[in-house]
Amino acid sequence: LRQHHFCHILCIIKTSPNMLDFLTRANFIIGYVISSVAYVILGKLVTYVPSEMIVLSSAIIMITYAVSVRLPLQFEDKRMLWVCLVDVGDVVARTICVYFINVDFATVLLIAEAPWGLVWKRKERSWKVLLLIATISAGAFLTSYGSIENVTNFKRTALGVTLALVSTNCRVAVNVMSEDIMKNATIEFHQFCLGVGVPSLALGLSLAGPSFESIQIQFLPMSIIMGIILVFGIEYCYFNSCQPEKLPVSMNLAMRTLQLPLIYCLSFLILGEIPNVEQVIGAS
Repeated sequence: LRQHHFCHILCIIKTSPNMLDFLTRANFIIGYVISSVAYVILGKLVTYVPSEMIVLSSAIIMITYAVSVRLPLQFEDKRMLWVCLVDVGDVVARTICVYFINVDFATVLLIAEAPWGLVWKRKERSWKVLLLIATISAGAFLTSYGSIENVTNFKRTALGVTLALVSTNCRVAVNVMSEDIMKNATIEFHQFCLGVGVPSLALGLSLAGPSFESIQIQFLPMSIIMGIILVFGIEYCYFNSCQPEKLPVSMNLAMRTLQLPLIYCLSFLILGEIPNVEQVIGAS
């Protein structure tokens, strides 16, 4: 009976040009969501691996791949370098929010995965758009309310939520603008890897500290596996999902909102608990 239902669904997809076209254009963003969910769940299983080792492994994999393909490393359009740097900057800002300001990770992820693209794609700021902004912002502050214990803690939480809102919107605004840039400029994945890998390497080294005590050989295999999923699953799918023939940036961002419920539902079903904060910071 299940096989019959599955075949019936396949027939509907094959005979529906709109559905088939959507799945073809959305294949990379679907792969992005699946990879990010897998990254988080695996990260929960290997909580003994320091997060800085995963960041360093991912950065080294990116840089190694960029150099090994032996293709031009310079961007044809230098503005694409800023797109990469802003993406990394958003990750750095969210890392600061979670690690140093102690904002709850669920709040930061809520802000990061909200459909901001729908806001930035509109030329006019109608009351509906303003209501959407206010609703998401209010939801972020309300979500963080449970971690507020005193006045000092309230100030830190408010600062962290504001920082997350600002950095996320900078990233989304640049991504929306880059949609037009990518129509006229050619950028290859290895160039993207170099643009993201070098700042990520600097971030990983700063997290590791001058002593490098957290860098241990026994953690290397799992950190490499996590890095491969991040680079060739999350980053590769994200990069290709932004190509002009794929879905608009706003649709990509809207589909990325699936991450949060999928991550928490599957983590609870498979692991019996919610994800570990330190291991999921790179997945979004």
